[in-house]
Amino acid sequence: MKFAHFSHIWAKPGMTPHQRYEELWRELQLCDELGFDYGFCVEHHFRPDESWMSSPSLYAVGAGARTRRLRVGPMGYIVPLYHPLRLAEEIAIVDQMLGGRMELGLVPGINADYFRPFGLDYELRKSPTLEFVDYLRAAFGETQPFSFHGNEFHTDHAEVSVRPLQRPHPPLWMMSRDPQTLEFCARNAINPGFFLIYPRSDAAPRYRKFLEDWNKAGWLQRPNIAYCTIVHVDETDAKAIKTGLFRASRAYEGFLPQPQPGETLQRACPHPRQEIYRAGRARRFRDHGEPVRSGLPHAARAGLHRLARNGCQQNSSGRRIRPVQHLHG
Repeated sequence: MKFAHFSHIWAKPGMTPHQRYEELWRELQLCDELGFDYGFCVEHHFRPDESWMSSPSLYAVGAGARTRRLRVGPMGYIVPLYHPLRLAEEIAIVDQMLGGRMELGLVPGINADYFRPFGLDYELRKSPTLEFVDYLRAAFGETQPFSFHGNEFHTDHAEVSVRPLQRPHPPLWMMSRDPQTLEFCARNAINPGFFLIYPRSDAAPRYRKFLEDWNKAGWLQRPNIAYCTIVHVDETDAKAIKTGLFRASRAYEGFLPQPQPGETLQRACPHPRQEIYRAGRARRFRDHGEPVRSGLPHAARAGLHRLARNGCQQNSSGRRIRPVQHLHG
């Protein structure tokens, strides 16, 4: 098992954005010293109640300047919000600035609110995200200037001034539980992942199929499968559970429409399938075996060791899937 610090960079009461970013850098420096493997951030827009991170490239460069060995990057760039050539240029420069420590997540976007202010159609987000993988490989290829003509993107005779240090590109990630997207990831050697709000019992058959497809594609390396969960350590087990489970229940508010003034979270998400967002409902995950880890340091550590031994799920041959564990900040 490998560990990641994965942050939405939540707004915190009494903190300015500058103070919050400084706290983020201290967290990542500590993760680097303690032996964490990765640092990831989201790209969320227009939700000051939920996230103060709309520029993953700045996060990656800032994190890289303050760490020595941590591999960092977005999880991920919202591809439809960018011109593909501009995004390719930026990825290459970030990887060079990081000395080849970039991890590259690509996502279509989870919230229509991120798209409307840019005048973009949220319903058309998936196709350009998938096509960008081929575009990226063309842009970073040996043939320069390059041209690309797909269904979504068209570029003629452009020469990329800087190409990434990692060849042909940084390791790719695409957070998804969609069967077709997982098939695409297996064909293209892309690491997938999912969040604790999706039950592992439902995820297991999809990821068994993903591993079968990965092996059929002939990739020599094993994939990483990210499992994003919540870890909260406090002075006592009781205090950690009280605080940590409440926070875990609100960890993914960015998936929901922004509440109106005075609207409660329960009223904002009345659908029963959104129980995880309701205050206190994260206890269901602890009691039913989903690995939300709360407690004293030794208790949280023991729980994570059990998860490492058991894996998040088993593939069809019985081999454990070794996840990347995301620890949220």
